[in-house]
Amino acid sequence: MADIEAPQRAEDRADARTRIHRVPTLVAAFLALLMLVGIGLAAPVAANGGGSQADRVISAATRHLGARYVWGSTGPNTFDCSGLVYRAFSEAHLAGHIGGFNTAHGYYYSFERRGKTSRTHGRPGDIVVYNHGGHVGIYLGHGKVISALLSGVKIHPIQGINIRFTTFIHLGLSSDTTSIASRARKATYRRATHTLPLRAKPGRRAHSLEKVAKGRRLEVLGTKDRGHHGVWLKVKLSNGDTGWARKSLTRKI
Repeated sequence: MADIEAPQRAEDRADARTRIHRVPTLVAAFLALLMLVGIGLAAPVAANGGGSQADRVISAATRHLGARYVWGSTGPNTFDCSGLVYRAFSEAHLAGHIGGFNTAHGYYYSFERRGKTSRTHGRPGDIVVYNHGGHVGIYLGHGKVISALLSGVKIHPIQGINIRFTTFIHLGLSSDTTSIASRARKATYRRATHTLPLRAKPGRRAHSLEKVAKGRRLEVLGTKDRGHHGVWLKVKLSNGDTGWARKSLTRKI
């Protein structure tokens, strides 16, 4: 445990700062909400609690960025291409929209027979088919796809892999201008301001995977706000390793 003692002290200081500042922030937010309610401007809480159907699928898929490819696997830590599609729709509680689990060929021929495929007008959340069912992914919008490649789960241009694009499977998911698809166009990076532990899950009690040196560049894959436990970032290192780091122990670059 000696090798992570210093990184843990950095997290201790971050926790202390969060406890100091969190209460005034919450009080201010509560007072602001009371003022809005008093003048009739408070917005209603979203009924679905999770954004549009397309956003939910895309969010579920991108949580698995960097996972290894294993043929026939449906997760949660390894995937093949159809396994990632099935897992994302299952985690979004929308597996019925794709007919449950199937192979890449199975998804393609099932929807082709129903007239649900075309090479144009892809929408976020649609399935993208390559090589007539040899490979599938999920469309993010803006010409980007997430899929489980032999090199792992990655975001790539729709024409950016070495097998030919065949068609979109149009699923008719509810959609809006998804911020996830917009962020996919450009990677976001931060730099570690302290030596810190890269953790398996967002939180101090999660297993420490490895030590990240101060100054190391981190690619941001996702964010999790854990309230008074702070904001955590899912990050990827230059060697491909992924994990969670405390946001307050990093800075923009």
